[in-house]
Amino acid sequence: MAEKCVVSQCCCGCTLRTGALATAIFCLVSAILNVIVNVHALVSERAQSSWFNIIVSVVVLIIAILLLVGVKKERPNLIRIWIYVEIVLVILTLISSLIVFFTAWDFGVPIISLCEIMGEKHKWEREITLTLREMSGTLSK
Repeated sequence: MAEKCVVSQCCCGCTLRTGALATAIFCLVSAILNVIVNVHALVSERAQSSWFNIIVSVVVLIIAILLLVGVKKERPNLIRIWIYVEIVLVILTLISSLIVFFTAWDFGVPIISLCEIMGEKHKWEREITLTLREMSGTLSK
C-alpha cells in the first residue's frame, strides 16, 4: 500500500500548526484589506472589475476562516477545502496572467518589436551573405 507523505514542519522551521495559523491569519488580513480596497474602488471609480475582485476576496476570506477553524479544532476536512480552493485559485491566477501577458498592449508591443528586429536582422544577414558571395565570385574570376 502507498505511504502518505506526512509533513511535520512549516517552511520556517516552526511547527506545521503554527505555520498553518500564520498562513490563515495572513490570508484573513489580506482578504479583508482587499475587500476594503475593492469596495472603495467600486464606490469611487465605479469600476466594474472591482466586483470580481470583491468576490474573489470574499472567497479567500471564507476559506481562510475554514483554515483557521480547521487548525484550531483539528479538523482536516476544513483544511483540505482550503488546499483545494487555493489550488484552483493558483491555476486561475496563472491562466489569467498568461492571458494578460499575451494579449495586453504593453506586452504586445515589445514582442512585436522584437520580432520585427529579428526579421530585419535576418534580412540584413541575407543581404550581407549574398553580397559576400557576389564579391567572392567576382574575385575568383
